Amino acid sequence: METENKILERFITNHTDETLEVIEKLGAGELVEFLKSLPIDISSLLLSKLNRLKAAGCIEKADPTFAKELLETCGPSISANILRILDQKLIQALLEGISSEHSNAIQQILNYPENSAGAYLDPRVFTLKENLNIGQALDLIRENNTYVQSPLFVLSSEQALVGCIDLKNLITGDPSKPIRSVMKINIPEIVANINVHALINGKIEYEELPILPIVDIHGVFLGVIDKKSLSALKFDKESKGRDVQQASNALGDLYQIGLSSLLRSTTELLWNTKNK
Repeated sequence: METENKILERFITNHTDETLEVIEKLGAGELVEFLKSLPIDISSLLLSKLNRLKAAGCIEKADPTFAKELLETCGPSISANILRILDQKLIQALLEGISSEHSNAIQQILNYPENSAGAYLDPRVFTLKENLNIGQALDLIRENNTYVQSPLFVLSSEQALVGCIDLKNLITGDPSKPIRSVMKINIPEIVANINVHALINGKIEYEELPILPIVDIHGVFLGVIDKKSLSALKFDKESKGRDVQQASNALGDLYQIGLSSLLRSTTELLWNTKNK
């Protein structure tokens, strides 16, 4: 049995992509049980390379002790990228059970400044891996229970953004061809710590995409910002700007009234003094 386990571990390490192709078809519960049967370093390796939504589902499904062990073994950036998809209460509960050093590092990665693009991103985005063919990609879309946006973003095994695909091109493409054959490359990447007002004011060109991919400084995909959301933010900003301007005008009017009253009172005082 020990020999069989070593062979399995060696196979997973040397053929990780092939292993993922098989295990990603499992349900979350089955997948968690499989991961639990492996040494924690092998389990965390597979978790780090799973589809982001699938990995988050495993953490959600796993018992807290195993989930925390997986997160502790993964690096902070990998753990943060998975946790970002989960409910805030669950995130806090999981972080409380791991070392303070690891927890603090994860929280720093998760908490982008208020005016940054990272503070507005939607992490629950269905993505595809670059090693799939069109038929496999369509099968995954059919099996997926979440909303699928177009274009779909394509990631490497390291979760880095490598391109995007229009859903129409997948549906009409040859199922046997790799998705790379219909994939757009050199698409704009929005780094998460950029000031969101640079996007709102159109200082970054992104005409060809209705949704914008958000990445960290290493190019790892974090989620998207919908351009409609940016329009809403712009409207909110302009509305607040108008409110500030109106308040400023009102204060100006009050100042003018006060100044006029003061000048009038001073003039009357001088006139009365002169008459005396």
